Amino acid sequence: MVKTYLKYEHDHAFGVICSTGACFDASGDFAVSGALENVVLWHVRRGELAALLKDSDVKSEVTEVAVSPDKKLVAVGYFDGSVRLWDIAQRKSVVTLTGHRSSVSALRFNASGSLLASGSRDTNVVVWDVISETGLYRLRGHKDMVTSCYFVEKTNRLITASKDTFIKIWDLDAQHCIQTLVGHRSEVWSFDVNPQETRLAAGSSDGRIRFWSLDASEFPFLSGQDDTSADDGAADDITAAAAHAADVPEVQEAKYLGSLERQSRERVSKISFNRQGTLLGCQAADSTLELFAIHSEDQIKKKRKKRKTRERRKHEQSTADEPPPPAADDQAEQRPLLSDELSLRQVVRASSKIKSFDFSPRRNQILLTLFNNRLEVCAEDAESSYDRSASIDLAGHRADIRDVALSSDDNVLASASNNLVKIWNVRSHACIRTMEAGYGLTIQFVPGNRHVILGTKEGTIQIFDLASGTCLESVQAHEGAVWSLHIKPDKSGLISGSADKEVKLWDFELIASDDQDAKAKAKRLTIVHTKTLKMSDDVLSVRFSPDGKFIAMALLDSTVKVFFADSFKFFLSLYGHKLPVMSLDISSDATLLVTGSADKNLKIWGLDFGDCHKSIFGHDDTITQVRFVPKTHYFFSCSKDKLIKMWDGDKFDHIQTLEGHFGHVWGLAISSSGMTVVSGSQDRSLRVWKRSDEQLFLDEERETAMEKLFDAEEDRKRDQLQQTDAETASAARRTQQTVKAGERLLEAIELADAEKQVYNMYLMELAEAEAQLSEKERAQRQKDGKGPVVAPPTPNPLLLGLSANRYVAKVIKDIRSAELEEALLVLPFTSAIKLFSYLNAFIEEGLNVELTCRCMFFLLKAHQNQIVSNKSLLTLMDSMKRNTRLRLQEAKDIVGFNRSAMGFLKRNIELNTNTEFFEASIERLANKKSKK
Repeated sequence: MVKTYLKYEHDHAFGVICSTGACFDASGDFAVSGALENVVLWHVRRGELAALLKDSDVKSEVTEVAVSPDKKLVAVGYFDGSVRLWDIAQRKSVVTLTGHRSSVSALRFNASGSLLASGSRDTNVVVWDVISETGLYRLRGHKDMVTSCYFVEKTNRLITASKDTFIKIWDLDAQHCIQTLVGHRSEVWSFDVNPQETRLAAGSSDGRIRFWSLDASEFPFLSGQDDTSADDGAADDITAAAAHAADVPEVQEAKYLGSLERQSRERVSKISFNRQGTLLGCQAADSTLELFAIHSEDQIKKKRKKRKTRERRKHEQSTADEPPPPAADDQAEQRPLLSDELSLRQVVRASSKIKSFDFSPRRNQILLTLFNNRLEVCAEDAESSYDRSASIDLAGHRADIRDVALSSDDNVLASASNNLVKIWNVRSHACIRTMEAGYGLTIQFVPGNRHVILGTKEGTIQIFDLASGTCLESVQAHEGAVWSLHIKPDKSGLISGSADKEVKLWDFELIASDDQDAKAKAKRLTIVHTKTLKMSDDVLSVRFSPDGKFIAMALLDSTVKVFFADSFKFFLSLYGHKLPVMSLDISSDATLLVTGSADKNLKIWGLDFGDCHKSIFGHDDTITQVRFVPKTHYFFSCSKDKLIKMWDGDKFDHIQTLEGHFGHVWGLAISSSGMTVVSGSQDRSLRVWKRSDEQLFLDEERETAMEKLFDAEEDRKRDQLQQTDAETASAARRTQQTVKAGERLLEAIELADAEKQVYNMYLMELAEAEAQLSEKERAQRQKDGKGPVVAPPTPNPLLLGLSANRYVAKVIKDIRSAELEEALLVLPFTSAIKLFSYLNAFIEEGLNVELTCRCMFFLLKAHQNQIVSNKSLLTLMDSMKRNTRLRLQEAKDIVGFNRSAMGFLKRNIELNTNTEFFEASIERLANKKSKK
């Protein structure tokens, strides 16, 4: 009989405030950020979680986030190269776009929100049509990771930057790179364009910000400057040959303007203009954000006037013997200078290293995303300086979560990290208490669940009261780090193991409180040292056996020592690991002991004779913790390879792998019933896993794992085959999903053909049977209302009660829009010809004309050579041509009629209400400003 197990499923992840750079939404009230695989919306003013966007199908980490201009959609890039569009109102993913082979590193909407550009570590840039949910084209040209992109609306250009030191300007109409800016000598980490689209600012690893002019009217005044200007030393490393190799065209889109010195010596992480174009923010790879004030036209004129006055006075003070300087012509006076346009306004310093920043679209606020899982908001005060006004940090740890512990009733969770201990409600995932502490390494609940006890890296044992959220006492227990704590089975005390090579026993006691009341003497909890056992090496883990008979401890010398708990006499020495044992645990019946080591192996030992039952290569990196499920011989192990695995200690089988963490998994806790598993990780997340009623079969799990490996290898091979040197390519990417979609379409065509064949045979049999009937018999059957002479065939249930044509149309419609083209390429040419006949039938019926035409035109383009050489398709092509023209003309007439009707309604509304639509108002206001 095959043994089955119950499956553990991921329930929830919490504790992460921001894992990627956060940005404001269009209203400025919410901050949107990635939280590992989820997307979170934080209310900036209240500091509360407003929404959590999650999908069970998403297994990859969020790398980039961008909000659409209409604030309805959030574009999210993931580590696996996919891009998802989330509907904020519906809280769900509406589109999945797969076009990159590696993690997405840049996202940007155009001004209308109809186009989305995504850059990746695979050096490609893909332009997506958000409305039709498809990829338009792929732009190749960069040689390293794409770091930023921007749509220039005036000229329909796309600007991209990369770590290959180049900034490229692409013509979106021609899908061609028309200019390459070569002024940098190191990686370009970020750039931005001002709202007026006249200035491009870029930052790299050196101490300068470089500027280019995008205003063609200024180019005559910049004719003496080029991208290799020597004012910042860039010309030393870029030769004339390199500039010639950049293929700069005669008509340039950008002209080098100059550079500004930064205060920070760290590389630039992000550069951004605010929405009004009055500030430029430059974030360095440290805790500083430099704000540059952008001067208005009047201020620039005043500065030019002052500069001209200074030059005239300098000339007047010069000696008569010196020849006078040449008079400044109009061209020199109109030449733009960076010193006239902007100046350093303020340096904003955050409490920790900054990951990203964003300007509020409506308020004078700046959102800072920090590397320590914290959001800070800086607001402009009365003195026009930006100071910290709010922060969001209570819902997560600032550093790695080193250990977790569950209360005896499994309702409360404690987590420890550097300087913080947090208490969580397991069901609501809310943070109940936050207490400052030392560098926590191990944590335990004291019996009664009113206190937690913490072992720190400084060698202290700290006792915390949960009701008051304060540290009652900090005991200097050891001279080295306290690596392990464990409560005695009789709950009277605990044991501690430390790097000072000592194991100590402690008893719980109640003593009089320091701030006791005069009327009633309050008592508080403390620990009293009773025994000490000196070991030969550092103690990394220590555990009591559940029956209280033994104490097992893991040492730095890769051995495990077992002692009698009452007398501290030596019992067993377990050796076999090649590297130190990081964690150990004893089963509830005290018969098995499991160890996890830095040598990546798990060993299962018998506590009766100390024999090794089995050695298992468990993980791909150091095993950090092992824990038995209470009252069973199942146990869990976690590792630095980001995985948690479940094992059978009797059959030595690997049962299940729990994937979800994106960093080293340090802590593991299992509820007393075994229903819940909680883990803490380097990614600062806490994850809860629940045991479900779904049965798990080991053979099926192994087959699923092998299929995943096979699919991953197939995807890798397809990506290698699809690599070309062309500057422009298709945006679609063949994946396992597109292949399966193509196979479903192929199967649908075969089913529909078979159904049509059966029906045609039925019509032939019916015709033959009716031909054998006399006129009298036919009249009598018609009079009696009888059915056909031959019974019609039974419809194929696989067609879901639809006709053959409707079923094929349904399968095509069910294919994701972004995967449709690659799915059509999966079809062989013979099946594509059959599909043409179905598409022709769809056109004749007027069935989903837009989708049908898209499939038809793509197949014609893909199989053009074969179709032209096949004369038998002439009749079908001619029929498709007539029907397509007719249907497209009908669609065109409908669109034209609707546009005319909307224009008519617009004019009536304006006449009746004396109001103007936004577009007309904006145009009128712009005309007024231009006249001034």
